[in-house]
Amino acid sequence: MPGQTLQPTVTQRVRTFMETQGVELQPWSGLDETYEQFYRLLRERRDDPALWEPLGGLLGEILYRRQRPQGAGLPLAPRSELLSQAEIDGVIRGMREALPGNDAPLDMAEVRRYAAGLPSAALGGFLALGLAATGCDWSENCQLQENSTVWVAVDDSELTYNERRAMCGCGDNLREDWDAGLTELFEVADDEQIAAVLEELVECCQHNEWVLEEPYDYGIEVQLVEQSLCYTPEREPPPPPGVGQPMYKGVAFLS
Repeated sequence: MPGQTLQPTVTQRVRTFMETQGVELQPWSGLDETYEQFYRLLRERRDDPALWEPLGGLLGEILYRRQRPQGAGLPLAPRSELLSQAEIDGVIRGMREALPGNDAPLDMAEVRRYAAGLPSAALGGFLALGLAATGCDWSENCQLQENSTVWVAVDDSELTYNERRAMCGCGDNLREDWDAGLTELFEVADDEQIAAVLEELVECCQHNEWVLEEPYDYGIEVQLVEQSLCYTPEREPPPPPGVGQPMYKGVAFLS
């Protein structure tokens, strides 16, 4: 959107961190190779504070960017919560203590086994650093603006990889009034309503992308929440514009 600066992706931040730690990556290194080398770095330097202390700083920065998607001084993203330095230190400690010895095989299957055995807090740090996205990073080349409120809602959701990619494909054509309307909606909606809206947006992106070209208004907002906006093979076609459209009630989205 106008006036906003594009932020580096998580993968770009991780690559920069690896370079500061002496790891040389080719510019064309893919996601799997990047994170395999990152995991190797963590394992080989499991007991080196010179690695883990700045890694805690990187994790804190990534979490902060996700929590304040448009930059410092603006409202927190929906459902976000700032972590204290002690909590971040605990996450990093959990990641470090769960690492196997250097004699374990080093491949992506090992990375996934490591993730499966992490305690919940450490797993959150693992996910935030992008390791678990290896081979299926939904946000790579995504047309949604990274760290926008809509992007954060998709990232925090339980949508599948393919559903998130469908949202990414719609992002390039997302009208400014839709972006603004969804941002306002997600700031007041509860988790269940946000999940319902995202599911309906996926249906629109997959089956009725033309709907997203219509001006965003309260009627569309109600249909998004009620999951009645878009046609799918399992549903009846939607009524013509203005026919059977529910009236907007100002408090309908507030819990």
